[in-house]
Amino acid sequence: MVIASELEQCIVQPSMADWTIPEQWIHCIFDGRYRLEHLVGKGGMAAVFAGSHLRLNRRVAIKILRPQLAASPQDRKRFLGEARSVNRIRNPHVIEIVDVGEDPTPFFVMEFLDGIDLARVLTRRKVFDWPEVKALALQIVSALQAAHEVGVIHRDVKPGNVFLIRGSDGSDFVKVLDFGIAKVATAPGESVVQTRADVVLGTATYMSPEQAMGLAIDARSDVYALGILLYRMLAGQVPFYGKVGYEVIDQQVRLAPRPPRELVATIPRPVEDLVLRALAKDPNFRFQSMRELGAAIDRVPIPDVRSTRVGRFPSTQELELVSTKRAIPLPGSSANMNRSFVADALPRPSRPARIAQPRRKRNRWGAMMLIVLFAASAGLWLGFLLLAVH
Repeated sequence: MVIASELEQCIVQPSMADWTIPEQWIHCIFDGRYRLEHLVGKGGMAAVFAGSHLRLNRRVAIKILRPQLAASPQDRKRFLGEARSVNRIRNPHVIEIVDVGEDPTPFFVMEFLDGIDLARVLTRRKVFDWPEVKALALQIVSALQAAHEVGVIHRDVKPGNVFLIRGSDGSDFVKVLDFGIAKVATAPGESVVQTRADVVLGTATYMSPEQAMGLAIDARSDVYALGILLYRMLAGQVPFYGKVGYEVIDQQVRLAPRPPRELVATIPRPVEDLVLRALAKDPNFRFQSMRELGAAIDRVPIPDVRSTRVGRFPSTQELELVSTKRAIPLPGSSANMNRSFVADALPRPSRPARIAQPRRKRNRWGAMMLIVLFAASAGLWLGFLLLAVH
């Protein structure tokens, strides 16, 4: 393990070249200004550490390019392109980049987010109500719309890139992450890193047909990806799935999605309509912009039902609760958003009491008439029998 006192900086050395153990960088002083505190996650291209700025005493997240890729000009450009892409976007729902550098290896520094990504939430909860989905979707739309307005297409909209933190009012606040494979519309004189022709970047489950086929894409590709995310939250499953990526891609290109109301009948019909429109195979039949999709989402009202869950998704601690009891935020004002109760403990409505009906008065005259008729009939029958005997 590398001890902080041994090095002023985390310098790429032969002992540090094996990326299978980036944990050895923990406690290093990186770039002379940041201490790496713990590993948040790693992938094929980079690792993300939680850290702190030594002079400002500010918590940050530091994304560091894998040392083996640092020698590739293409990989360096692609990695640092993410920082440039995010820096062009001005929106509170997009993660903020606060620093960037290339020594000892390319890196950039982001605001530190204390929360949970949507992918983890979806492993614990299968289906979400429309009020929850609407609140989340409008924030994602805001982030992607702001990106599109400056020519940035995300290309990898999925639950793992949607991060939830606690807002000032206690409700969920969305941060869209990972613009690492974003497509940037360049200005005259600028250049953009082109991906290799034999590589399709993105996540198959959330990939638009045109992106899967390697065709030109625009903002409508992100509309499709968000449509799949909405489908997943509302119906409890994605519309297309398979054992391997190419099976999913084949379905994305050829098959129509199953209407989500066939899976969850309580989904409002206007919601189903907008999701299916977002998932049109032909981009010309989708919403033509994120702004148009957001307007359609905003037009669908929230049902005025007392039992509707609103406010926020469960925190990391709440997700660890026993699965038989599910914490649900109280509906109402924002002051109540942090309060929760257990659904199983809700009092059940009592059965309505039966209303006593007044007894009907007996019709004495009717009864007497029946007795008289019965007696007369009996008399006639008796007389007939006597005549027959004589």
